[in-house]
Amino acid sequence: MTAPQPRLYQAAVWSMLLSAATIVVSIAVSQIFLGLALIALIASEYRLRFPPLKAPLALFLGLTLVSALFSGHFGAAVPQFRKFFVFSVLLVASSVLLEARHVRWIAGAWCAGAALSAGRSLVQFGRKVEIARARGEDFYQSYVGERITGFLSHWMTFSEVGMLVLLVLLSYLFFASGVGRRILLLGGLCAAILGASLLVSFTRSIWVATAVATSYLVWRWRKKWLLDL
Repeated sequence: MTAPQPRLYQAAVWSMLLSAATIVVSIAVSQIFLGLALIALIASEYRLRFPPLKAPLALFLGLTLVSALFSGHFGAAVPQFRKFFVFSVLLVASSVLLEARHVRWIAGAWCAGAALSAGRSLVQFGRKVEIARARGEDFYQSYVGERITGFLSHWMTFSEVGMLVLLVLLSYLFFASGVGRRILLLGGLCAAILGASLLVSFTRSIWVATAVATSYLVWRWRKKWLLDL
């Protein structure tokens, strides 16, 4: 048996980090890096680790295949089978992201990328307001079908990503030990930009989800704050 290849393993690590980091700005780019990470990991011959989800994952994939076979429209389901590739993130991430610093890097990249995307979305919102005024249209009617997307392709995906990154950021600011003043300021700025973009996205389901999740975090952090309201 040949010895593991450290360079290929490091390539897998960095590709997986880039895949995780870029998911907030481009799904396509993220999946390209995921594919490179998977190839490099297998080629490196390092030990593969898979989280204890094999049985439920196999059941889900198997039932998806069975439902397609009995649907009478198997060809229409082929695009869904291609998405099975995304589940390889479980294998790759569990095999190469083994250090605490990897988590910090990814979280930092998420906050930076999502904040930039949110900033772009605020510019998009301003342009949409100007266009609606110039055309004499009702803003809500002209906006609701084509909302802000940041760097992503759909407003719903953009809003979901923004919400999740905001909650990760708040969790860090609330519960991490030894957070310096500079990090607090930068984190607060990112949170404000993300919050503003979620408000002007007009995605009501995300508003509710963000409010509930943020309330839970505040409850765990400073319970008295909510009790005083």
